[in-house]
Amino acid sequence: MIQIVGKKSNFVNNSKEYFDKKKIIIDDDYINDSTNTLVLVGNYSPSNTNENTFELYEKNISRFENFLNQNLKFKKNINIVYLSAISVYGSGWDGKTIKPSPEKKDFYSKSKLACEKLLINFCKGRFHKLFILRIPGILQKNCNRNFICSLIDKLKNNSNIYIKSPENKFNNLISIDDICKFIKLINDNKISSRYRYYNLACFQPIQIKKIIRILEKKYNKVAKIIQVSDQKERLIDLERLKKVGFIPKTVEKVLIDF
Repeated sequence: MIQIVGKKSNFVNNSKEYFDKKKIIIDDDYINDSTNTLVLVGNYSPSNTNENTFELYEKNISRFENFLNQNLKFKKNINIVYLSAISVYGSGWDGKTIKPSPEKKDFYSKSKLACEKLLINFCKGRFHKLFILRIPGILQKNCNRNFICSLIDKLKNNSNIYIKSPENKFNNLISIDDICKFIKLINDNKISSRYRYYNLACFQPIQIKKIIRILEKKYNKVAKIIQVSDQKERLIDLERLKKVGFIPKTVEKVLIDF
């Protein structure tokens, strides 16, 4: 059984259709005795920069600590999957290294990193297989907190789209079905646990201006693009996914299928 913690999150609500309903449990309190893979999702995320505060950090840590503390007596060895965030690397990240360095005022990302550490401590002395998935923007129903979802929303509403570097290639997104597919492979013991951290993202990056053209065609709209500055290209390296034989969808296919 796959148990998912975070029943109020958008991801959990959307992911249900990708799992066998008879083989998943949604429970935010206790690890079920029949659980083979525990998926931890439900951190609070800010809808704008004003909500990205230390109070949000404390709220996320408290919620996570409470769940782990009330399950300290759970003895069965299981797979544990934590959905962290690519943003733990910070804006200066090169797309390849796994050393996190979140921005000073990005308390959401700091809370994700703190929860990673809490989970590592929780697994000490136990024989759980731990997988920390650092996730970029998820393309899913009702998404509104990443670049692509914001782009789609602005396009549909004929709003100005401010782009820093339209010539840059981009793969900083992932489809919800690819995340669920990866979790199912972990549950079936088909993903190596030699790596603790995995960066998930789309394969075959394409230029941002091509992304806009795909979306224009898909939604029959004309984008109002304003280039505001230049930004260094940063692509998420997927070498670890290649080594374990997992190939997510391409950027183009994800956009077309969404």
